[in-house]
Amino acid sequence: MLERQLAPGHLIHELHSRDRFSCRFHSMPDAAGHEFFEVQVSRKEVTEDSFRILLEALSECCKK
Repeated sequence: MLERQLAPGHLIHELHSRDRFSCRFHSMPDAAGHEFFEVQVSRKEVTEDSFRILLEALSECCKK
């Protein structure tokens, strides 16, 4: 699922009509016990035929 959400084609589609979006995921716990994280994708530098993005990973975004 993560690979599909962060695939270049999917990012282009999502960022075509908005400046940012986020995806939340549940993973196996790490050594600190963190198992939830969020990836925020923001569209930055924009030209006529391309744009650059910023990916930010936030852990424990939705801890229960």
